[in-house]
Amino acid sequence: MFCSDAQTLAQRAAPRETPPCFPEQVYATSNGIESGVSTIGFRSGRYAPEEARTALENRLALAQLDVDVGEKNRSDNRNMMMEAEEQSKADFQNTTERLRERLTDLHLWKTEMEKEILKVIDMSESLLRRLAELNTSLKALDECVLLTTDCLNARQRRFGEDLQQDEVELQLIKELDILNKAIALIKRSIEQVNDQLNRNRLAKTNLEKAWSDKHEADMLDTEGAHLTPESTNKQHYAGEARSWPQAAQSTVKSWTQHAHDLILSSEHERIASDNLLQLCENILHDVERDVIQQKDTVNAAFQRRLDEYECEKKNLTDKLRKTCDEIAKMEQSIKELENAIVAKDAHVQTVQTRLHLHNQRQNVENCRDPPQKAMLDEMHNVEETIDKLRNQLSNTENNLRHLQDEQMALEKQIHMKNASIQVDRDHCARHRMHFPASTRLRGH
Repeated sequence: MFCSDAQTLAQRAAPRETPPCFPEQVYATSNGIESGVSTIGFRSGRYAPEEARTALENRLALAQLDVDVGEKNRSDNRNMMMEAEEQSKADFQNTTERLRERLTDLHLWKTEMEKEILKVIDMSESLLRRLAELNTSLKALDECVLLTTDCLNARQRRFGEDLQQDEVELQLIKELDILNKAIALIKRSIEQVNDQLNRNRLAKTNLEKAWSDKHEADMLDTEGAHLTPESTNKQHYAGEARSWPQAAQSTVKSWTQHAHDLILSSEHERIASDNLLQLCENILHDVERDVIQQKDTVNAAFQRRLDEYECEKKNLTDKLRKTCDEIAKMEQSIKELENAIVAKDAHVQTVQTRLHLHNQRQNVENCRDPPQKAMLDEMHNVEETIDKLRNQLSNTENNLRHLQDEQMALEKQIHMKNASIQVDRDHCARHRMHFPASTRLRGH
């Protein structure tokens, strides 16, 4: 609008608005013919002829491919079944040969074990005959050995510090040696013969057990070697065909080594038995010895030892009496401390009751004022006093327990001395009065 324009606003016409131009939406079918809005929603279920032909050709190609794959698979199946049958026959033949070889080795070791068992039996019978000879040679001096051994065994009933290798025991051991060194040799020989017989029995038992295991394995492997796929006594055994060895299974090397070790151990025991037979024959001789002087020495050692026991017993009795007196005084002191602690408990109740009443004040009146602080301090002091009394009571009780332990130890010591006196005086010394005379020691 210019200033020179004389038209009014009412006379002037508004400019005409032009609507924007949008392209018309056109929908087409699969052949490209425009169909308009009415064809919306029909495209999802239809195919073009070219698409249908392509889909059919693809389907036929896939079907032909599946047929070719099936034919190849059937051919592979036939080949695999033939290979599996050939492999199974070869494996079965190989397993059968291995079982036969195993049975051959098994029969060899069984025969060797049978021979060794018979040899061990013969050697054990020889040892039993020699053992009877050794027992016969000991009859003349059994009484002397019995008396001295009885003293040694009786003194084993001592206990504590008295169970020691004192002069009396050393003299008794020396007396046994003087009585008859040959008897000691014979007795040790009897023990050695018995031990050797036990070892022979153990070797024989091990051989018989191994032979029995091999016999059972022989029957099992023989039955397995005769099995065929046409046998009727076969079945499934779940878990038997494991690729890893069982914990209880041995290896071929350990199986062979086990049989070899058993036979070698048996041979070693037979050699030891033969050497022992020669040794026992060499030590069978006259055993006369003079023991009267040693008997007097042992009796004097017994008397000195009894005097020592009496002196030690007197000292222990005096110390026990003093300990019992102190225990009585400590028990009285403990009672006094307990009464003091009980008395302090009344103070605790008083202070706690005051605090309880003081804390029942309502609203602003319930404040931490000087009386409350004083009562708390008083409570703290009373608790400290009680703790000190309890600590002192605990220390006193510990001291009392130590004294009671000491009392028990002293009583055990006195009991130990009484037992030692009873063994040496009433048992050993009295029995030694019946010691055989020199004529009987010579075997007459």
